[in-house]
Amino acid sequence: SVRSGGALTVTDALSPAGNATVTAGSATFASAIDGAHALTVNASGLTTFGAAVGSGTALASLTTDAAGSTRVGADITTSGTQHYGDAVTLTAATNFTAGTLVFDSTLAAGSHQLGLQADALTLGGTVSGSGTVSLAPSLATTTIGLAGGAGTYQLSQTTLSRLTGFSTLAIGRSDGSGDIRVGHLVLSMDTALQSGSGTIHLDGSV
Repeated sequence: SVRSGGALTVTDALSPAGNATVTAGSATFASAIDGAHALTVNASGLTTFGAAVGSGTALASLTTDAAGSTRVGADITTSGTQHYGDAVTLTAATNFTAGTLVFDSTLAAGSHQLGLQADALTLGGTVSGSGTVSLAPSLATTTIGLAGGAGTYQLSQTTLSRLTGFSTLAIGRSDGSGDIRVGHLVLSMDTALQSGSGTIHLDGSV
C-alpha cells in the first residue's frame, strides 16, 4: 500500500507485485499499469489514468472511492470488477473492459468515443457525450436482453435511459453469435443492434 497526504504522481510504468491500495490527496498515473492484481485508489481530489491500464496483463480489479473525481485518457481492462465510486471524465477515446462495470456517479465522455464491455453493467448516474457509445458483453456467445427481453447480458430501460447526448448507440458485437431479444424499448438516440451470426428478436414495442 502507498499513502501520501498530498499529491502522488507515478511517471514510470507500474506493475504491482500484489494487490495494492493507494491513498492520497490526488493520484496521477502517467504511464501504463499492468499486472493480474487488484488496484484500489482512494483520493480526496483528482485521480488520473493517463495511459492504458491492463493492456498487457489485465488487472484483477480496479476501484476508486467516492471522494474526488477520476479522469481517464486510455483504455482500462480488468478480468474482474471495475468500480468507480466517483465521477468519471474522459480525456480521450476510451474502452472499459471488465467482468463487471460499475459507475456509481456520472460518466462524461465529451466528444470522445466510449466503449463499455462487460458481463454486467451498472450505471448509477448520467452517462453523457456527443460522440458514439457502445455497449457489449465480454463474450461473443453471450445473449443480450434489452428493456425486459430475455438474455444473459441485461440492459434495462433504466440503464439505457442513463445515456444522453450521444450521436449513436451501438449494442452488441459484430462478431457476436448470441441472440438479442428486445422487450419494450424506448430509444433516445440513433441505435444499432448488432450480432454477427445471432438473431435479433423484437419481442415487444420499440
